[in-house]
Amino acid sequence: LAAQDSKPQLLVHLFSNGGFHTWTEMLRSWEVLRSRQEPHPSLAGPLPGMADVLQGVILDSACNANIELEPCIRSQLQGMAAFLCFVAASDHDGTDAGKKAAENNGRRTMLQVLGALSPIRAHLLTAPAETIKGLSRANAKAVHELEPPVPMQFIYSRDDNIISYEGIEE
Repeated sequence: LAAQDSKPQLLVHLFSNGGFHTWTEMLRSWEVLRSRQEPHPSLAGPLPGMADVLQGVILDSACNANIELEPCIRSQLQGMAAFLCFVAASDHDGTDAGKKAAENNGRRTMLQVLGALSPIRAHLLTAPAETIKGLSRANAKAVHELEPPVPMQFIYSRDDNIISYEGIEE
């Protein structure tokens, strides 16, 4: 917690295009909440301007505004697989045997989602390519309009098979 006299500070560390999407919406929400006539009832007072708070941004495997279709599908599948694995692994009666069975169901679910015959992959492939790409592309223009100039650090790998280094360096 900050001392009472200190200025609030924010350092953002985001991961992949999903984190970039979250940061984009955070910036938009911050601006809406900051510009209200009356502070939102859930806030202790008015929000300071982002330029007064943001100290820096660490972009970890982010962002790629020109991501191709296959990495978009892979990204969507990985996110859904993790979510569905968690849901399936949480469905148990509390016993050790029930927890173990649920964990196995979670792993099986994840493997089905990620497998070559994935019904979710098949569903995603029925959508227009631009729709799928739109789910995964980073909106760098929106962030550049809302984010004040601050130090930035880019962390990425030339071996990443979803967010390519060429897209980040662009």
